[in-house]
Amino acid sequence: MGQVFVTVGITIYVIDDADAVEVFGSLPGDVNAAQWAKFIQEELYFTSSGRDRVYKLDPYTETNATVVVNDFPVSLTANDTTVFVGSSSATQLKITAIDIDTFTATTSAALGAQPESVAWLDPYVWFVSGDRNVRSYNPNTDSIVSTLQLPVNTEARVILAHDGYLYVGAGSTNKLHKIDPSGPTSVANVSVGSLPTDMIVAADDLYVANLNSNTVSRIDLDTFTISTTIAGFDAPTRLATNGQMLWVTNVLDNSVARVDLSGSTISATIAMPGTPRAMAYVPDPAITGLAGICVGAVVF
Repeated sequence: MGQVFVTVGITIYVIDDADAVEVFGSLPGDVNAAQWAKFIQEELYFTSSGRDRVYKLDPYTETNATVVVNDFPVSLTANDTTVFVGSSSATQLKITAIDIDTFTATTSAALGAQPESVAWLDPYVWFVSGDRNVRSYNPNTDSIVSTLQLPVNTEARVILAHDGYLYVGAGSTNKLHKIDPSGPTSVANVSVGSLPTDMIVAADDLYVANLNSNTVSRIDLDTFTISTTIAGFDAPTRLATNGQMLWVTNVLDNSVARVDLSGSTISATIAMPGTPRAMAYVPDPAITGLAGICVGAVVF
């Protein structure tokens, strides 16, 4: 299956096929070394909210690099050439673009809202913030292109782009909105658990981590209805998948749960030496599209 990379503080651990945990190495920085993580073009990118940095790690050669970004960098997204980082500081309200080849950063103009979660849907970076707006940002013109306001009392927390649509999790109303970017227009919504914090797609299903409900919702994308609610987690926060398994961070249990997607059941709970939170799937170089995950521990 490959390896599972897990960071707790600045220490990187590896989980093998037998769920054994070993030290892999470390990242530069402090206990906030990994706020979010994403595997992009054979390398892992971590945001550090405590040090205003993005760390890049090659999990195969163990080489790494660091670039300074705006205050409180959180979520990541990318296209073929650029990694985009949302900075969730109330004083910044900006997106940092990092050139993948040169690993250099340029900063957007003030956006007027906190880009708490970002997603790339060609040709724009889309982001959500607590003001219940979904916005598209054109990095070529450094400008906001469109704004969609979600219903009253909606606190947008997380956004995902998939198959031409955007999916937005609303923390206060516990709704998942499906958005047609051409409008942009909300074309459907479904009730999930309390405080959706992360989403990921496996096969034809969308999985949503519901922090306060201790559940993961499995949504059939063809019908946009919940097909299964998986219980047994302890504050699930981040998700990763290889298509057959789903990994879920339990931030109150200091563990990572492994879910067998064929039966939507927890098949293992892997103890970690600290709080795991950010997570990214890392392909095994010998098996196309299959391998492990990387989990980052952070302190809110």
